Amino acid sequence: MFGISSIRILASVFGGCAAGLAISLSACSLDVPKSNSNGIRIIINDPNKNAALAAPMFNTFAALVNAPHILSTNPTSTADFSCFAVNVTGAGIAPDSTQLQGCTSSTNMHGTGVGLVSQTVPRGTPIALTVPSGPARSIDVYGVFPPDQSCTGTSNSGGGGGAGYFLGRNVTDLGADTTVTVGIGYGGANPEVVCTGGSGGSGGSGGGFFINEPSPKAGCQSSSYTMVLSGGGFLSGATVTIGGATCTSPVVVSPNQINCSVPSGLPANSNTNITVTNPGGATSSINFFQVIASGQPHLSTDVNPGNMDFGSAVASSGHNDLTINYTSDGCVTANEISGSTPTGIPAPFSFITGGTCALSSATLPVNTSCSVILRFAPTSTGAASGTLLHNTFFTGGDPDIQMNGTGT
Repeated sequence: MFGISSIRILASVFGGCAAGLAISLSACSLDVPKSNSNGIRIIINDPNKNAALAAPMFNTFAALVNAPHILSTNPTSTADFSCFAVNVTGAGIAPDSTQLQGCTSSTNMHGTGVGLVSQTVPRGTPIALTVPSGPARSIDVYGVFPPDQSCTGTSNSGGGGGAGYFLGRNVTDLGADTTVTVGIGYGGANPEVVCTGGSGGSGGSGGGFFINEPSPKAGCQSSSYTMVLSGGGFLSGATVTIGGATCTSPVVVSPNQINCSVPSGLPANSNTNITVTNPGGATSSINFFQVIASGQPHLSTDVNPGNMDFGSAVASSGHNDLTINYTSDGCVTANEISGSTPTGIPAPFSFITGGTCALSSATLPVNTSCSVILRFAPTSTGAASGTLLHNTFFTGGDPDIQMNGTGT
């Protein structure tokens, strides 16, 4: 038998009932509007904590793509995992595969598909997600391996790869402040998320063959467009397929880049497979590319939507500013909000002028980008967090973003 530990999920609701942590399910009715969202905080309680803390790992699945480690050993128990992530799925939860670029899942994320995927954090660090209220939310816990990464780390090029191992699931209704326990355990099962890696890195030398990420991160099913694939080990004459369709006119710009033209008519799917085949038959794939339905806007960002980190040591008398770049990569123009001063951004975070998004009933055409600037100005010491909702700057098609920072 393998050891069992647990993860407690403490939900603080934005709307519906009075906010608070660890309030029992019976404290509030689940009959709340589906538009309401739960700010879910996940705290890992594990008897193997001390043993596992000696083996930190990267803070996103995607960071494992260029991980400097070859998988020479496998995990044997929950003690071998020191970083965890959560995938939350259910009706009305839009998929966000940003953190899974460069990865594949032969089991389609243990049968649920992609939902809201958290950042990967070390044991003892809360995971924050904003989840729409509703019934039957599947909360799936993954442990990340191998163990010799930096959980706060910066990706380094090198040989290797990494994986996410399914550790437990709880299906529950979310409608109010709730405490949910997810039993986790591991007995030697194969990984369910595999992130490829290799020595291609930024230099393109060595034997590593992998796809890192496509640009744009999503594409429209109703029109053709140019895709740029980054990765390593691409050879002259390589071919590309997307959802089984051939990407035409491929050009291997370098061992780290392929450009090709994506055909129109692909089925809308958040888990579309992209495969590169080198001469000789070797293949590399990712299966979390998003094909957007005709008539739908979509905006991707250059920040981690699960953790826009303003820093862990921001003076309470000062501030730190970060820029979000939004790219319109859906099927129709994205509409910006009306008004130059957006509202609803929770203190101590705020919007400041200086970005390139017009924010005056303007539009953002497909395949164009603009930026907004946010400020973290703590008024006291300690950790602060807040959710930048999807309709803060645009009328739809963009993800919620979790903001975090610590005042000193």
